[in-house]
Amino acid sequence: MASLQQVQQLAKQGNPKAIAVLLNHSLSKEGLQSTVSRYREELRIKLTGSKAPNRDWIQRLEVGLKRLGMSGIQQVQIQAFQDEHPQQAVWQHTHRVTTKL
Repeated sequence: MASLQQVQQLAKQGNPKAIAVLLNHSLSKEGLQSTVSRYREELRIKLTGSKAPNRDWIQRLEVGLKRLGMSGIQQVQIQAFQDEHPQQAVWQHTHRVTTKL
């Protein structure tokens, strides 16, 4: 098992699995979970919960990603889903990154 420091280092490099580990640590307290993928310079975050995640998560995620200090990400797409409707996004937000996250 990787240490927290190793996971953070991988996350800074844009590793989606490492980012998901860090996000899920925080999200689990709220009854949510995330799936993270990366396609070239776009980070895709899918939030899922028994209750639909609210839009407050947009800012919280943007702040957390900035703290990570990732490079190589040009755009972040966040989608929110409710467990009972896993194929239909409750909301979606795309954020263009103009400087290093």
